[in-house]
Amino acid sequence: ANTDIEQELMFVGREEGKLLAIRQLVGEGKLQPPAIIFMQSQERAQALFGELLYDGIHVDVIHAGRSKSARENAVAKFRKGDTW
Repeated sequence: ANTDIEQELMFVGREEGKLLAIRQLVGEGKLQPPAIIFMQSQERAQALFGELLYDGIHVDVIHAGRSKSARENAVAKFRKGDTW
């Protein structure tokens, strides 16, 4: 692992628990961007993306269901710090 990257594994019980955990971490100021969250499926990633956008969190989603240019754009925005 890269020494510049801090990793943490959180057990949230079920896939749906990720949203609650993320909301709690953001609310407590414990989620320091940038962050990458891995999901179980494209559908779940898209659903979490929508929920976090609704919460006003600067996020994007990358999965095989998006075009190559959309995925590259998401990575570029992440690297620039435009998304968390």
